[in-house]
Amino acid sequence: MRYLVKYILLFIFGIICVQIDASENDIPKTSSGDVLFYLDHAPFMGSDGNTYVEFYVLIYADQLRLLKRKDENYSIINLLFSVKDSDENELIHKEWDTEASSIGGTDIRTQVFYDTWAELIEPGTYEVFLQIVDTKSKNSGIINTKMNIPSIRFDSLGISGIKFLNAVEPGSKKSNADYLLNPSRRYGLLNPNISFYYELYGNDELINQRITPNYTINKVGNNFSKQISDSEVLLMSTSIGLTRAFDVSKLESGLYYLTIELFSSYKEKICHTSRMFEIIQADYFANIPVITDDELIPLENILSLIAPSNQVRRFEKLDRFAKTNFLAQYFKNTKPMNYSSDKKYLEELYKRYNYSNEKFNWAKKEGWSTDRGRILIQNGFPDEIERFDFVEESKPYEIWYYRSGRQYFYIFGDLYNNGNYTLLHSNKETELFNPSWKNLIDGI
Repeated sequence: MRYLVKYILLFIFGIICVQIDASENDIPKTSSGDVLFYLDHAPFMGSDGNTYVEFYVLIYADQLRLLKRKDENYSIINLLFSVKDSDENELIHKEWDTEASSIGGTDIRTQVFYDTWAELIEPGTYEVFLQIVDTKSKNSGIINTKMNIPSIRFDSLGISGIKFLNAVEPGSKKSNADYLLNPSRRYGLLNPNISFYYELYGNDELINQRITPNYTINKVGNNFSKQISDSEVLLMSTSIGLTRAFDVSKLESGLYYLTIELFSSYKEKICHTSRMFEIIQADYFANIPVITDDELIPLENILSLIAPSNQVRRFEKLDRFAKTNFLAQYFKNTKPMNYSSDKKYLEELYKRYNYSNEKFNWAKKEGWSTDRGRILIQNGFPDEIERFDFVEESKPYEIWYYRSGRQYFYIFGDLYNNGNYTLLHSNKETELFNPSWKNLIDGI
């Protein structure tokens, strides 16, 4: 009878176990501006129906202005974090400073550093804003993105999201708090082991039950699949954390899904969770030809619009061979993960660049360098354009709308009736903000 009860319990929570599926929007976020950083998050069980969400930031220290204090170099960054609901109500607003330092002569500019924090958030979709400012140079980076927070609720068994880590040895007994995080979710050439942490949750009736995790790595857009079976896990309490690491040094570059499936002792699949990650190997860089000077021109122009200014200055000092490798690595590292390859990302940037030169040229000024060309290359094609070319007693103007994520608009006007449209007003952070823009159009 004892075995029958156990079987029934497993069958029940196999139906009601929470399951988290990866989506194209569930990817690390990359900043725009002069300070490049990555933002990632992982959802865990919270309280009162809320999800406990951990946030992680990775910043390259060579972008920051160093300060000196006795025998150490350090930098101080300011973080401004905000979460808004779909009605633009601000639910979370906080600001703080973080210090990065190195002692004993280590050059901080060769390092990366992290910041982490956590919030209790009701499941749903939100607008998340993060600004990081180097307090010495005043350079800044911004992420403004839509983020889905899943529900981590269960009656019998539950599983959290996946937290991606760096350099964790298989079978390590290290506490979760000591692990180095990997907010970029990139592995391969410099980090051959994919490492991660997740949690299992069970009610009191499931204590001392055994669950078998199974791990699958699938390549996006490919039939490749690698499965790794784990040993049985004993649920010794209502919440346990598991850390694993697998060798991915033999896998080729590309986007992958990591899926964790839980099986009962009767080999029945109970539930699963999955998230995306990326592998970057030497195979990407092996066959890159040195580009010509003519080929460099559009790439240099595009880079000047989308890259932080310190990266552009570094690029300008390189020879043609070094520039080729710089560009290959830059577009690979900054490619948004919703693009299946850096090639498709570059094709999209070229499309925006060529369209700008075709449509926005003015006098001797190439279209890519105009205000409309810059906005198009940086943000993509707008979802809607309202044109006001023949409004009585008004200069021509047009309004571009972007609907994805937080809604942005850009207003361009031809103030001298000569075909040169300039940016007059926008609600996008770091862009020109001028609520009185209509006065310029009306000649007031």
